[in-house]
Amino acid sequence: MEQKLWLLDICHGQRMEKDQQLTLFLVFEHVDQDLASYLENCPPPGLSEGKVKDIMFQILCGVDFLHSHRIVHRDLKPQNLLVTGSGQVKLADFGLAKTYDFEMRLTSVVVTLWYRSPEVLLGLPYATPVDIWSCGCIMAELFRRSPLFCGTSEGDQLDRIFQ
Repeated sequence: MEQKLWLLDICHGQRMEKDQQLTLFLVFEHVDQDLASYLENCPPPGLSEGKVKDIMFQILCGVDFLHSHRIVHRDLKPQNLLVTGSGQVKLADFGLAKTYDFEMRLTSVVVTLWYRSPEVLLGLPYATPVDIWSCGCIMAELFRRSPLFCGTSEGDQLDRIFQ
C-alpha cells in the first residue's frame, strides 16, 4: 500500500529585504480530521482490531519512509496524523522533524510529553527509535481509546512508564 501526499501548489510570500529570504507556502489537500478527533467520533466499542491494524500499518509505512530517507519526525501523536474520509492516514506537522546524521546533536525538547520515549525523557542520545516508541503509544491509544501514559511532567511521565 503506497501512500502519497500531493502538493497542490506553492505560493510565494514577501521577500524579506534585509535577509533576502523568500517565504514559500506549501499548499496541501484539506483533510477534515486528525486521528485524535477520528477516535473521539468513533462509536463504542471503538475500533475493530482490523481497523487498528490498518491504521498502524499506514503509520508505520509512513515512518519507515521517513527513516529510510534519514528523517526523524520527533512529534508523532494522534493530533499530527490526518485521516481522510476514505480512511487514508497521512503524517503531518514536520515542524520538529530533522534529517538524521550519526554525529548530529539532537535537542531533548521534542515529542509531546505523553508520546516521548524514555531516552528523550532521560536526556540521553536518541535516534529513529523515538518515532517507534511514539507509534507504540499511539497503537495502545487506538485500542484503549485513551492515552497510555498521561504524565504531567517529565518525572511523572517516566514514573508512569516504569510502573
